[in-house]
Amino acid sequence: MLPSDWVYGGWAASGEIDIMEAVNLKAKSDETGAIGEPESRIHGTLHFGKKWPDNAHVGQGVKLPNGANPADDYHTYAIEWEEGEIRWYVDNYHYATQTHEGWYSQYEKDGMLVNAESEAPFNQKFHLLLNLAVGGNWAAKANEGGIDESIFPQTFSIDSVKVYRCTVDRWKGKGCAARSDDAVLVAGVKPPAILAVDDAYADGPLLDIYSDSLNKSLAFESYNPVDTVKYSEVDEASRGKVIKVSKSSGAGNIYFRAPLTDLSHWLESGQLIFDIKVEEQASNAKLLVKLDSGWPHTSDVEVPLPAEGEWKEVRLNIKDILAGGNSHAAGKKADIAAISNLLVFEPSDKMTFKLDNIRFEKK
Repeated sequence: MLPSDWVYGGWAASGEIDIMEAVNLKAKSDETGAIGEPESRIHGTLHFGKKWPDNAHVGQGVKLPNGANPADDYHTYAIEWEEGEIRWYVDNYHYATQTHEGWYSQYEKDGMLVNAESEAPFNQKFHLLLNLAVGGNWAAKANEGGIDESIFPQTFSIDSVKVYRCTVDRWKGKGCAARSDDAVLVAGVKPPAILAVDDAYADGPLLDIYSDSLNKSLAFESYNPVDTVKYSEVDEASRGKVIKVSKSSGAGNIYFRAPLTDLSHWLESGQLIFDIKVEEQASNAKLLVKLDSGWPHTSDVEVPLPAEGEWKEVRLNIKDILAGGNSHAAGKKADIAAISNLLVFEPSDKMTFKLDNIRFEKK
């Protein structure tokens, strides 16, 4: 289901409700404990938060009983949606619940980022969408990867679509719930802190981004569409706190969210300086560091990596990063006067690394 009026802005700030998704059915499963078996999971998911790429999603997968595959027969998929709570069902079996404590919407109002009311974005009108899709980030990265051209043509057969309204409380949908104690209460996502705007935080000859702690004008974030990126602050001998980043595969990065920042005065003589230690990496993995004004307006360069297990100081000229442009979108680059994510660190493949003493300095 998609929003009808997009009250809180573009996807996914105004929300998305996936009643049922089935990805790569009968391909070789990559599920832990079922590797190589025919894929048979279905998923119920919510998308929310801020507009892409700063959105969030939370969902729950389930298998049909007795080894049944959703591709072999008709099944009934449903949600019950009431104020502040959404429940997922297959063949009348309640398998998952999400509540408003685990979703949120943040959107721009009068030029400022604000939190919407607590039930948002799932407090507006939505419409139904029935879709047989090919490709996409999730499907292409899961199971055996890519697209098998030999599978076409394919058919998505639908017997009926029905919508009911609770007669007990018609406007809030309460009083008609069919709940099971066995259903998973899905842990949600808390809204990230909205940064207080400090127009002067990037002024001066030194901008300390991370040294034992993150600059108070910044926030940790990640772009993690297929749940392959993890980051945390850990203790490192003789260094104190450092940032540890692990990526197992697929798309994803970590970044430092900032209030909209003008870095023009750093362009001529500014350098990005940081310490890095690579703990493990795929043989072909590279690490990009980026300045980000919102996709596709980013600029990146490849980081020269040290030997595994060794700390190394890296110095990169700000003007060289900007001049590099977007290596994934020719002709695009960051706007140095309007940086929204101060730095992005993006491994191209499997990699675990640590960062410390991240800063901008003028020569």
